[in-house]
Amino acid sequence: MKNKGITLFELIVVLAIIAIMAIFSIPKFKNIRETIRLKAAARQFYQDFYWAKLRAMEKGICHTIILDCNSYDYCIIEDPNCNGTGNTYLTKVRFSEKFKGVNKIAGTGNIIFKRTGFLQGLSNKTITLQNLTGQKLDIVISRLGRIRIGDIY
Repeated sequence: MKNKGITLFELIVVLAIIAIMAIFSIPKFKNIRETIRLKAAARQFYQDFYWAKLRAMEKGICHTIILDCNSYDYCIIEDPNCNGTGNTYLTKVRFSEKFKGVNKIAGTGNIIFKRTGFLQGLSNKTITLQNLTGQKLDIVISRLGRIRIGDIY
């Protein structure tokens, strides 16, 4: 006798395996949106900071990023005296509106890019972002002005 198809039992076994795989993968897909939003917020920080660094080198004027700038998450200003004060606001950013559920949980003060593109001061600066699921991501700016987005932890 030749086998011309599959049995009901085989069909049920295959469906059970697919159901088990779906049960384990669904929680991962729930966090994907939050992970994408966290990475997008980090890229926005990176682009704005890199732009401030390049503009400082191009114009020959220090540029300061003020974290916690009044009601904004950060502001970028031209800073001719390189002292963290200036009156020319280039951009004011409320990323918490654009990237809902992503918060800056660490990183305060000013980040000053000198005319050379290097940071003013002797230490690196780190800004930590966190999403609703508790995932964190660091943006690190080295003394030499290198801006890097770390891995999610």
